[in-house]
Amino acid sequence: MTLRLKKSFGKSVRHLREAQGMTQAELSLRCKYYQSYISRLERGQANPSLVAIGVIAESLGVTVLGLFETMQEMSRDTR
Repeated sequence: MTLRLKKSFGKSVRHLREAQGMTQAELSLRCKYYQSYISRLERGQANPSLVAIGVIAESLGVTVLGLFETMQEMSRDTR
């Protein structure tokens, strides 16, 4: 993933998590990843695998497509 793509992905994860009133700790428990990994993802400093993307999307209650649609919508809003 390019840096811009990783940051955009991380922002969409943070947006969906916060929209549900969920903390990073709660998301990390749901998807069974370390909180530090969630933090790095949200800051665009981690390169998630396809499996991780699927697990995170499911833990946020969205499909992988829904996660990427959120990412696309957010990038449109910042242009």
